[in-house]
Amino acid sequence: MSRRSLRLMSGGYYPPEEELDSSGMTNISYNENPVKVFKKKAGTRRASSNASSPSQESPVTAGQCDDSLSLMAVAAQLKIVHLKALGMLLVHVFESVFVCVLEVYGIWFLLPLVNSFILSGANTLSQTEPESPPVFSATAPPPPQPDTVHHEPVVEQHVLKESGADFGRPMADKMADFALETQGARVISARCSETYRIRSACVTLFGFPLWYPYETPRTVIRGYPALLPGKCWAFPGVQGTLSISLSHPVRITHVTLDHLSQHNSPTGQIDSAPKDFEVYGKENDTDEGTLLGTFTYDENGEPTQTFQLPQSPSDRVYRFVELRVLSNWGHDEYTCLYRFRVHGKIAST
Repeated sequence: MSRRSLRLMSGGYYPPEEELDSSGMTNISYNENPVKVFKKKAGTRRASSNASSPSQESPVTAGQCDDSLSLMAVAAQLKIVHLKALGMLLVHVFESVFVCVLEVYGIWFLLPLVNSFILSGANTLSQTEPESPPVFSATAPPPPQPDTVHHEPVVEQHVLKESGADFGRPMADKMADFALETQGARVISARCSETYRIRSACVTLFGFPLWYPYETPRTVIRGYPALLPGKCWAFPGVQGTLSISLSHPVRITHVTLDHLSQHNSPTGQIDSAPKDFEVYGKENDTDEGTLLGTFTYDENGEPTQTFQLPQSPSDRVYRFVELRVLSNWGHDEYTCLYRFRVHGKIAST
């Protein structure tokens, strides 16, 4: 027999025992209103279930939130690491590209400097060679003969001068050059002719030319001690102009034009040498200039040829000189100028 509640039994909830069926199951009596009971129980269960549901589900939700937060943190860290790696890669790529660009431009700009350094070294070597004592100066001069003892003083001085270190030197080397760059002269590029580029490209990158070596008008006034083939300023055609600002205000008396000797020319000819030229003196760079003389360079003469200017009645002082080449000795493409000098006396202040 199942247990029964005393409270329900006193209230007549259970039927008498004789009414029990053969199966021993209790027939439920519906004397009370089951709606209220079940509604109350249902409400209680619902309340309990509702009350218990947050307590049961809340730990799961917090764990899931923790897991989600940890996953998001890991993902954020991975993104940060990825971005850092990408940034470092970009920095390395940029550095590599920058270094390559610097190397290309360094080669581009350093090669002319290396070329000029090599040429200056060659010029220095050539400059030191002439300073070595000549062969004929090593021997003592012959003793004076009786018939030369009574030479005039001027003649004796002339003999001593010709037998000294100045023997064989051109006249221009014995006069000051006021068109020398190291002395303060400079070229007025705006009034000079265009430069003619003779040689082909010296520096190329993947077959594309980057640098063409050429000489500027400054080559004419730099005063190289030795004239080397190709070490000259060339302008296109047979007529050209070279404008120079002298180092001092000068009363000009002579001008000198230097060109490569036929013996030193690879072809044995100097058809690119100037032939007829004019020299103009200027008091300022905007002046049209005064014609000082018209001269002709002899291709069969000495490499250094000095020309005396006609005496000017006004004896004017000039600060600028302009050389105008009118023709050359047969070259149609270009004309070369190796060196041009201006001689005279400094004006007294």
